Amino acid sequence: MAGLRKLGVALLLCCVCVGCGVTAVPRTDDAPQAVTAPSGRSSAAPIAVAPSRSANSSQQARFFIVDKLVRAQQLAGIDLHVRYLEQVAGAVVLHVSFYNNRGEDLAYVSGADVNAARLVGAATYPLSAHSSSLASGIDPDRSWLSGGASVGTLTFAGAEGSAYTLQFPGFPDVAFTLDQPTASLPDAAPPQNGVYTYNFEARSDRLENIVLRIEQAEVADDALLLTVSFVNENPDDISFSSTVTGRDAVLFDGLWQQYRPGQVEQTLDQGIQPPGDIWGEGEANTGVLTFPRPTAGEVVLLRFPSYPLIRLPLQPNAVAAPATDRDLPPSVTPRPTPTPLPTPTPLSGEALARQEAQAVLQAAAAALAAGDRASYLAQFAPPLQAAQAEIFDRSALLPITDLKLELGDGPQNGLPNGDNELRGLEAELSYRVQDADPLFSSPLEYTLRRDIAGQAGRWLITEVGGKLPFWAYGPTAATKSGSFWIFYRPELAAELPAIEREAEAAFARVDQALPGRADPVNVMHITATEAEFADLTGRSANQFLGVASSRYQINKQGITITSQAFYINGAAFRNDPQQDRQLTIAHELTHLVLSSQTMPYTPAWVSEGAAMFITRDFDTQVVADWYREQGPQTLELAALTSKTSFGEGDHAAEQTSLDYAYSAYLAKYLIETYGQARFLQFYDSFADVPFETIRGQLPRSGDKVSFSQSMGALAQQVTPDKVQAAFGVDLQTLERDYEAWLGQQLPR
Repeated sequence: MAGLRKLGVALLLCCVCVGCGVTAVPRTDDAPQAVTAPSGRSSAAPIAVAPSRSANSSQQARFFIVDKLVRAQQLAGIDLHVRYLEQVAGAVVLHVSFYNNRGEDLAYVSGADVNAARLVGAATYPLSAHSSSLASGIDPDRSWLSGGASVGTLTFAGAEGSAYTLQFPGFPDVAFTLDQPTASLPDAAPPQNGVYTYNFEARSDRLENIVLRIEQAEVADDALLLTVSFVNENPDDISFSSTVTGRDAVLFDGLWQQYRPGQVEQTLDQGIQPPGDIWGEGEANTGVLTFPRPTAGEVVLLRFPSYPLIRLPLQPNAVAAPATDRDLPPSVTPRPTPTPLPTPTPLSGEALARQEAQAVLQAAAAALAAGDRASYLAQFAPPLQAAQAEIFDRSALLPITDLKLELGDGPQNGLPNGDNELRGLEAELSYRVQDADPLFSSPLEYTLRRDIAGQAGRWLITEVGGKLPFWAYGPTAATKSGSFWIFYRPELAAELPAIEREAEAAFARVDQALPGRADPVNVMHITATEAEFADLTGRSANQFLGVASSRYQINKQGITITSQAFYINGAAFRNDPQQDRQLTIAHELTHLVLSSQTMPYTPAWVSEGAAMFITRDFDTQVVADWYREQGPQTLELAALTSKTSFGEGDHAAEQTSLDYAYSAYLAKYLIETYGQARFLQFYDSFADVPFETIRGQLPRSGDKVSFSQSMGALAQQVTPDKVQAAFGVDLQTLERDYEAWLGQQLPR
């Protein structure tokens, strides 16, 4: 086709933690979180017998020890433990635990459907109820930590018999007989209130001579208060900063249920080091971590990054100690017994290099947050300092707030390249713009070298890559105009009055079409060159006039937007003044206004169709040529639904032009036939897909191609039901009716 028009597009960038099928996904996000005890009835390992809550002594015992362990068939290291059975009126209740024994933290597990559990006895009994702790799956809320357990109950109404088999998806069948009755409830007793002192010290395998000291634990009615100290045992004062805080602590109770602190004393809330630039020799930084009160057992385990697992008995005069394998959950695969107590080992050269290099980035982050220009520039090699000084100074003059640089914390953050260079150290630069709500973020990668001439072997930053912020590309100005902050290059100042008028007209159009949805202040970036537009958006400057982008994070709680941005291709309008910049601004603003309801699996024909309809951007010629020359049979709506963005890999852009035009008319048809209110309800409904459905389509890897393919498959899965619910027709009927209507709209 000829006459390709340049079009705006909502580009959905994704930062994900994903998995699919019956699979476990390693955890990559260590963000602080408050985790309470699993709800529902607590249960215990069969070896722990507490004072009786038993039935009347004249009746038969209502509890039977089972103590059967099986390992998942597809999930390495995930074990199901049927601990005991309880007989209640008209039902039996199985008390079960699921253990993460695979040696790594998991974001979540998918594919093991609790509701599909069956109990085979005198007959086959479907699951009638389960504890709320298993409502979202077999893994705990938030993430599933290594050595942690998800504890709950499975209830089977009407179950009868003395021999049973539990059938649970993803696990081998568990056969057992009721031949071990007990007159007492096999639940571990909760810890007793009291104050327990330890004065136990543990050394890190990454932080040299930084000692973790456990002072005391206080068990109260509703909390466990743990007092800890971090002590500098280096022979000198040191300069130290860390992104690890008291919120990274974890407790496991007697059933290996996991807890994080709900409150952290201020001394440990921002880091383990004391305030100030220098950590004095022998100085201790002490604070209290307040956890939910453990529900089971008189021993808890404390886990803190880079320190050994610590056993803390909640008993008078008991002694804390490094945990051994005997303190870990039961496992199908026997553990070696016993594990020798860990001994401190010196850091490897590679680990020490990574630690030293990350300290440089931590110093840069702290200086950036404090506005300390000299300290910030001191972390860079001399050839970079002039450019970094300009970037630092620009940010200080712009309406930017909450500027932060946060380091990645994975063990592979930074790959060695010889003895004196580390590449790929990851960090996230985030910021907000004054009076505007969205968060902006840029994922960065750093290269550091040491033994730079004249620097006495110090590690210094020698390269900065990744997605740089707008102001890093060159001189930047910003102006507040009506409903916009406009960021632009000074050489575009002459065009600014026209851009301001067009932006306000675009805002008025979008706000009228979507009342109450637009933010009062929006941020627009006008790029000056094709190269910076391509770098900032990932889209061809020859094909696209604008891009509104969102970055997503996907975890067990669902999908959240972590960053939004809105770019206009300034060079394209200078090169071709016939292009309609006001229309492009309105198009991208529509995407921004609808971004909170736009999911990475929303079909592009829905999101782009909405933006094209709002801006009345209907390419009649493209659709008419296609309809006349090729015919409707050459484009299937079901196939189009698998596209969550347009233009990927279409260098000629002919198919992209048709996709946009077809989508624009499809939105027009739906709105004219069913009304805009119903169309917007249809649009918004994509944000209401249950996470269990989303999780079932997530790929095993988080690379962009796999994620895009999985989101396309998810779009094809959920869209037919959305269409049926909103418009009362199936997708095939919608396509037939729309294309018949389209033929009547096009010129003969």
